[in-house]
Amino acid sequence: MDINSKNDFGENVLFPVALNGNLKLLKYLVENGADINATNNQKFTIIFPATSSGNVELLDFLVQKGLSVNETVLGGITPIFNATASGQADALKFLLKKGANINQKTNNNMTPLFNVAIKIQEKDTIIKSWSTYPYMADLSEKERKNIENLIACWKVLIDAKIDPDALDNTNKKAIDHLVGNQNYYNILAKYAQVEKKVAIQPKTTNEDIKNKINSLIAKEDFEAIKLLTEQNPNYVNYIVNDELRLMLTGPKGMKVGDIKKLLKNGKSETIVISLIKRVQIPYKEFTIEEIDLLSKMGLSDKIISSMIDVTTELSKDDKKRKEQEAYLNEHKKISEQKNETKVIYQNNNTSNEPNPSNPVTETIQNEAVKHIGKMIFDKLF
Repeated sequence: MDINSKNDFGENVLFPVALNGNLKLLKYLVENGADINATNNQKFTIIFPATSSGNVELLDFLVQKGLSVNETVLGGITPIFNATASGQADALKFLLKKGANINQKTNNNMTPLFNVAIKIQEKDTIIKSWSTYPYMADLSEKERKNIENLIACWKVLIDAKIDPDALDNTNKKAIDHLVGNQNYYNILAKYAQVEKKVAIQPKTTNEDIKNKINSLIAKEDFEAIKLLTEQNPNYVNYIVNDELRLMLTGPKGMKVGDIKKLLKNGKSETIVISLIKRVQIPYKEFTIEEIDLLSKMGLSDKIISSMIDVTTELSKDDKKRKEQEAYLNEHKKISEQKNETKVIYQNNNTSNEPNPSNPVTETIQNEAVKHIGKMIFDKLF
């Protein structure tokens, strides 16, 4: 048998051996004629799968045999990218010690730091999707461990003085890929000392938020409003227009407006309800008036009930409650203050107090409200 025969991916036998980190077997195969410099169809050598294995002794053996820690393929990928994507902090340290370029960039201007944030987001999404299936608990725990390893890689890169403010082709920093995932965003931001660069500062006042929302509505910049509420879900409570506020209520990708779009595009109620049940962030405790408005917006009782049910279940779940506590408390706080602060929109038919003078708000209420629903939906969803 030809020891250097290749599979459909162009890999000889050393590739899977390197990926498994089996140094003893790899040495045996090399001694018996296996080509240590072989490349696969994408021009990768075995140093890439070896890096993913995390076996530092194996990596050291390959470097001694002449393989480069800065070997570059596929638009700028080097072994250091494999180490970060795989959460192999020890392998990462070894590569840096051997001269790996920490500021290497891909064609998308992404440094290895981007791999960490993107992979954390991917794995956290997977964990959340498995949360309702008890038999996936072991796999979820394994992915949580992988996230811990990725965070360790983030720390290694920061300690090695990688630039945390480098921008990719979409003008995003590495940490921006975790916007919306406040838990891991805060962990990485704290270590990288970029706490002050969060999009919305904690000291922002209610009036600041309200003015920002009103200004964006006046400009009809609904995309900016949507982005703002995705980053800060509680900000929907500061929107004076009832229909716009409800359309932007809910988790990213499954807001009320997204639900309407799915139905409009022909998705069945059964599918939409299943998608709603899968969300990991609650909607809100809808009032009777809001439920009536949801019905007028074309949502059936089954759809509305599913949003209420998933919110109730998430609130009851102890593990979820910890993640959602701040979110739900903020809803309650704003609701309790609405009569006093006038932050939340009051129906003119139920309030005897005159509205405070605000030209922007009056213009919106008197002119735009009648047609704003359709215009917003067409632009956003």
